[in-house]
Amino acid sequence: MRTVHGEVTHVPLVVHVPGLSGGRIEAPSSPTYVFPWLFARGDPGMRAVAAARLREAIGPMMRETSGAVISEMLGGGRMRSALIYPEHKVDYDWRADSLEIYDLAADPGERSNLAERRPDLNRTYRARVDAYRRVQAGLRRVQRAQSGGPEHD
Repeated sequence: MRTVHGEVTHVPLVVHVPGLSGGRIEAPSSPTYVFPWLFARGDPGMRAVAAARLREAIGPMMRETSGAVISEMLGGGRMRSALIYPEHKVDYDWRADSLEIYDLAADPGERSNLAERRPDLNRTYRARVDAYRRVQAGLRRVQRAQSGGPEHD
């Protein structure tokens, strides 16, 4: 995977939860959110771990990004994140510190970058990306501290 554009990241997720009726949800989601939610409803031994993950990692990320669904592509010399909202998708390149903003209704193929043409959107989403970066940096410090690694960035 070399991009976080929809043609690569928009894939079906099929989940069967015993005791719950089925349905189709069109809204974007991510395994980052789905798996802790499922674990919180599953085996009692996993509930505390799932609740901690939801409280300590996912909750702050959702608050700071105003509820974005996050998709990431890390590795192979690339570091990209997408913050996906109902109306817009923001692709962030960590190495270049650059944003691409797409109107998902008018441009579902993500071909027309609005970042330069819409300074209002650029300011709004730059602030959310910066908040997301701060949350991620804090999570990395905590993870390194828990693993005994260095605590600085």
